[in-house]
Amino acid sequence: MFVASQVNAAETIEVTIEGCSLDEPELARLVRLELGSVLESSEVGTPHVVTIQCEGNEAKVTLFDPVTKKAFERRVSAPKPGAEEAERLLALTVAQLYRGTRLGTETPVEDAPQTPKKAPDADSSAEAKPSAREKASAIAAPKPVEPPPEPRGSLGIVAGAHVRRIQSPIVMPSLEVMGTWSPFGSSLWLSLTGGAEYASVDRRSGIVDIAVGKALAGIGIEPVSDGTWSAFVDMALGVAVNHIRASEVASGYYAGETTGAAFEGSIGLGGALRVGPVRFELAFRGGAMLGGPVAQIADDDDVTLNGPWMGGDLRVRFLF
Repeated sequence: MFVASQVNAAETIEVTIEGCSLDEPELARLVRLELGSVLESSEVGTPHVVTIQCEGNEAKVTLFDPVTKKAFERRVSAPKPGAEEAERLLALTVAQLYRGTRLGTETPVEDAPQTPKKAPDADSSAEAKPSAREKASAIAAPKPVEPPPEPRGSLGIVAGAHVRRIQSPIVMPSLEVMGTWSPFGSSLWLSLTGGAEYASVDRRSGIVDIAVGKALAGIGIEPVSDGTWSAFVDMALGVAVNHIRASEVASGYYAGETTGAAFEGSIGLGGALRVGPVRFELAFRGGAMLGGPVAQIADDDDVTLNGPWMGGDLRVRFLF
């Protein structure tokens, strides 16, 4: 705790400083200098008591006015140790508090502080730097509100249609569940997707049902972003399990089925719209399947999903 006072021909100003990690003698000197420069001439010889208490990131400045016999208080952000002209900024806050009492913009507190003990003061010969006055208002300014962190993960549903060539091009509806994680920011993400596709094909040998279950891992980047709108590119690679079964057969054929795994890969290009915690995406996709099972049918084309495909997806992702 530091206590200082100075008596001169014009004024008596008593300063108490508690818990501030600053140059306390310099702070006390500057408080007397700044406050003494704004005191009204009629208050010569009346003791003004200034108390500055620092706790954490807050400083409480209290001024006891001997004219009104009331105490006035202002709470401000405490300057960090080592900050440029930190002591002068607090001293200017005291002067501003005094001016506020004379303009009627300050409300007194109920209890006035006790008169502090006096102690020798530091040298007060240095002059104030004019640039500090421009910074004084920053002491009492409210702390900026930090924006919430960007979501890192998402969980969503993907509905689409993929055109694959079995005997002739056929549209296979697709439904997927997708999860993403962005370890390096929202412009790049990793994904895991699980889903299924189904189609029924009418051939001259009968009706063939085709079902696909797939699990894919991928990566996406967002090179263009403008507010809530953005464009993205992604790719995925994984395994698809194909099940091909004859549900109805023509005369002369018998029903059969086959199941096997295949490699599935794709690349997509699309646009996205973010509305609060929900992200809507529309993507055009192209890919290929390799190594899948082949169902051979006498006097008819083979049934397989191997080969290129293309389609589109609509995604709804919930961000967290």
